[in-house]
Amino acid sequence: MQVLGTFQSRDVADAVKDALADEGFDRAHMIVMSNREAPEPPEAAVLEPGAQGEGGMTGIEETVGKAVLNLFGKKNKLDGDGFEGEAKGGALLGITVADQSEADRVTALLKRHFASDIEIAQPD
Repeated sequence: MQVLGTFQSRDVADAVKDALADEGFDRAHMIVMSNREAPEPPEAAVLEPGAQGEGGMTGIEETVGKAVLNLFGKKNKLDGDGFEGEAKGGALLGITVADQSEADRVTALLKRHFASDIEIAQPD
């Protein structure tokens, strides 16, 4: 099963993902999905023939920023505000769990970080 929580921005969802990892949840079982805010697709996107993306090193800033903060023992902790985001903004954090007890634990953590909407998706 998967526990889903919505947040007002990708940054907040990423910070809550970090908090879940700190609580012992495996990052490989988490995914953050959000609407693109930039008109160009990210560098790693698969584009249709004839389309062009923006060059550069997507994600480098976040990786370097987290590494520097970790060196100084600081973390960028953000919480939700109970709202999903404006217009096409917002982000969805999904965590795959093995059983109902893990789902309950994740649900409690998402509530503590003020997810605006929390759902448990059962496998088909």
